Amino acid sequence: MTLQPMLREHHGYVRSYDAVRRHVRTRFPEFCRKGAQQMTPVAGAIARRAQPLPIAPKLKFLFVAPPAVAGSFGLAWLLTHVPGIKRVL
Repeated sequence: MTLQPMLREHHGYVRSYDAVRRHVRTRFPEFCRKGAQQMTPVAGAIARRAQPLPIAPKLKFLFVAPPAVAGSFGLAWLLTHVPGIKRVL
């Protein structure tokens, strides 16, 4: 489910998707600048794998979030323990 159908179904939102984007950009400029464009590779990979699963999005979140967090921290730990990488990061 994408953002606009979810807004219409759950919140009765009737305006256009562009109106939502403009509202988010004006109300949350920091998120638009750095947060929205930066999905971690671990979370993105797990989310793409979970996309075809025939379960509700809220349940998918429960399956995606814990391994994504653990995987991100594990990857960060590995990168900081590789000789020479710690100086770059």
